[in-house]
Amino acid sequence: MSKYSDVMEHIAVTPEMRERILDRAVSAGRIKARPSRFRSAGRILALAACLALLVAGAAAVSSRFAENRAEEFTSELTLGPSQYESAEELSGAGGIPIRDLSWLPFEAEETVYQSFGTGFSEIVYTGEDDRVCYRVSTGSGDTSGDLNEYSWVETRVMDGLTVTLRGEEGLVHCAFYEKDGYSFSITSEKGLTPEQIEKMI
Repeated sequence: MSKYSDVMEHIAVTPEMRERILDRAVSAGRIKARPSRFRSAGRILALAACLALLVAGAAAVSSRFAENRAEEFTSELTLGPSQYESAEELSGAGGIPIRDLSWLPFEAEETVYQSFGTGFSEIVYTGEDDRVCYRVSTGSGDTSGDLNEYSWVETRVMDGLTVTLRGEEGLVHCAFYEKDGYSFSITSEKGLTPEQIEKMI
């Protein structure tokens, strides 16, 4: 064994010595510096923090949007329809042409004229035995708002209009038709005969 090998066997390189040797090699340009593990970990932590902030910000914006929409919806429900003194006033304010029914099968003790924005306007007649709602809407089809299921449905021509009648045992609880680009409906709590509906159209 050579003297060189004997000497090399007795040389121990400590971690501090290794770092000094590497630093000198880097400064001399012989090897490229490797990024420290701590630096990489720091970048990962910084990226994770940014992502967490983005997620938190998006959640806050989404929550605020939901709160605003809920407030708007609550305001709409709280305000309700706008009421007027006559069919003429209702027609002018709501932008939907509506007139009083020319005939009722009972004497109206109370008449309410109300508008639900540009969607529809209605007149509600309340008597001793019945309550009739007459509605005019910008929509199409059955816009009466009566969601009840009826066993009897029939379509008839009345005064040149195709009228759909819905009810029970020959009495009409909901009638609807279209005319001049608007939808019309007449609903009755007690029920009306088809002949009575025809007089009201």
